[in-house]
Amino acid sequence: MVNLIIEIYKNLGMFLGLTFHNEVLWIVFPLLISTVIMLFYFEKYRDEDPGWNTYVANSLVLFFVAIILLRFIYRINNSGIVNYGLYPVRTVFSFIILIISIMLLFFNFQHFLPEKIARAVSSPLTVNLVAYIAIIYVFSDSENTFSVFSALLLIFILLIVILNLIKIPLEEMFINLKKSKEKEEVDKILKEKKRIEKAKKELKKEGKKKMNYIKKQEKKIKNNHLKKASEKEKQTKKLKKAIKKK
Repeated sequence: MVNLIIEIYKNLGMFLGLTFHNEVLWIVFPLLISTVIMLFYFEKYRDEDPGWNTYVANSLVLFFVAIILLRFIYRINNSGIVNYGLYPVRTVFSFIILIISIMLLFFNFQHFLPEKIARAVSSPLTVNLVAYIAIIYVFSDSENTFSVFSALLLIFILLIVILNLIKIPLEEMFINLKKSKEKEEVDKILKEKKRIEKAKKELKKEGKKKMNYIKKQEKKIKNNHLKKASEKEKQTKKLKKAIKKK
């Protein structure tokens, strides 16, 4: 049992070290970047539905990885197709990945699976992790032992745990950001409401001033008319008196 644990530990180190191998890194690095970006994206937009087109695209990622694995086996020692017989387990493993990717592609293209299941099996996290495990296994020169597959399974589980743990602070961060934005929006609305109310009061006040001015002008005009009418009446009376005297 102790020897098995030691072997698993050694294989863990070997596989993780292989990740930084020049040829492997060129394949793994884009997977890592896409996984991190999509992790951030879906934590930020939790209510957003990825859609079937995203599931199809993720299936294609696994398909292309399977092709890369088969090409790698083909090119080992420049032996060509013979390598598929020399490395039967890796070849079968690569073909299994290829078949799974084609099945996923077909199911997602046809909307065959319930969307919840399709979302789970075709998520960037699932697809990219499976692709990563497949890459480090096929690119390694390890023997096909229980400790090797145990190490691969352990890496898969550890990565799932780590990525899900990363989700916790991300979720908290984006929730706080959302609340902060909502508060800003509420503050903006309240400020705008106050501005509108102030403008209404000013308009009302201005309206009252105008009404008072109009009333004053009307009163002034009315008084002028009355004054003129009174003067005319006086002049008329004077004329009448003058006519009577004559």
